[in-house]
Formats: sequence, structure tokens, C-alpha cells
Amino acid sequence: MKKTYLRAGLVPLLVCCLLPATAARAAGRGECLSMRSRVLAGPVAYCVLLPPGYDADKTRRFPVLYYLHGLGDNEQMLLRSGGWSMIQDLWGRNDLGEFIIVTPAAGTSFYLNSRDGQYRYEDFLLQEFLPFIEARYRIRAARGSRGIAGISMGG
Repeated sequence: MKKTYLRAGLVPLLVCCLLPATAARAAGRGECLSMRSRVLAGPVAYCVLLPPGYDADKTRRFPVLYYLHGLGDNEQMLLRSGGWSMIQDLWGRNDLGEFIIVTPAAGTSFYLNSRDGQYRYEDFLLQEFLPFIEARYRIRAARGSRGIAGISMGG
């Protein structure tokens, strides 16, 4: 009786332990860091959301979407708003192709240079940020592989 009880309890336990391991898919990952800007004379925070295949194939290059946050928000908007969870879900179901999402912090700049030239966010974005991101991450650095989107101030 003890053997049957033990066997009956052990089999479902093994099945439960092995099932998630075989059913789990690789997940994307996000990282929030900062880079030093000469143009803006200080650090600029950003988040990068990497697709599931990024770590699996070290030679593959990915298209990129630069996502610009709205006024009063920051580079972590997609992570906090549920957008990242939705993207992960779509990747998990193979309903969305893999690409890298980059969200830079922009404060209240409207992603432009100020009229008086004192604050040069647009210069930073084009001269420093895009080249930095495209050198640090495996991005297809071609016009046809870049996209830009945003909300409110960023849209």
C-alpha cells in the first residue's frame, strides 16, 4: 500500500515539475540603463525591450522601434502601463514578429531642440542616442528596419 501511495503521489509530482519546463517559451527581457550625453551634458535614461530570440541567436540583427513617451511620463512607460506584458503575450503566441523596442527619457522636451538652442534634445537623439543604441544592441541599422511611434508628446 505504501508503494502504491508513493508511486501515485510521485508520478503527478514529476509531471507537474516537468510540464512547465517543456511548455515554457523563451521570454523577452527588458533593461533600463542610462547613457552619458555630451550634447545634453548629463546622463539620459532609457529602456530597451529585447525579444525572445535576442539571447538565443547571438548573430541575428533585429528591426527597432523607437517608442517616445508622453508629457509627464518617462522611459519606463511601456513597462508600467502593461504594454510590455501585451507584447510578451503576442510574442509568446507568435502573433508578432520579433523586434527591439527602445524608449528614451525626454522630460518635457517634446523631442525637439529648444528655440533658444539651450536644450538640444533633437540633436542628442539623432547624433548620440541612435548611434549609441545601434552600436550597443544588435539592430539592423538601415532605414527600412527602423520605426518610430509615440503617445501624446511623443506622437
